[in-house]
Amino acid sequence: MKPIDPIAPNEEMLNHPDALFRYEVPVEWTMTGTVCIIAVSVEEALAATMKSTLPRGTYRSGSFTVISQVIHAELVKDKNGHPIRLEEAVHVPDPTDSDLHQHGFDGHVTGTHYQYVTVVDQEGNAFDIEPERLEISVD
Repeated sequence: MKPIDPIAPNEEMLNHPDALFRYEVPVEWTMTGTVCIIAVSVEEALAATMKSTLPRGTYRSGSFTVISQVIHAELVKDKNGHPIRLEEAVHVPDPTDSDLHQHGFDGHVTGTHYQYVTVVDQEGNAFDIEPERLEISVD
């Protein structure tokens, strides 16, 4: 695999060197599966297969790869549009149906987990929260 060139820093990256960014990284992988077609000939079955919807499949081990450099980087912001930084003090709102926390709380940002920001509460419990739901605490 050829090396991937890093994305050139944009103005937001230069102005907020310690902030979190959301990166879009182009990837590809291979899936294998079967398509069930009823036809009168192999040729007709193959033609119909090419027009069918994608089947459920199985991931082909080792096929996941990054196909080009990062094409987009976006500053991660709280619900008020402020950049979020590591160790930032934030307020987490009351939970939605899918949240694990029981009530809103104040905590600090310790990292990221896929598209979420990890926030630790005063008791040391960590929760992954959508960044746009957070509010940076202002002293």
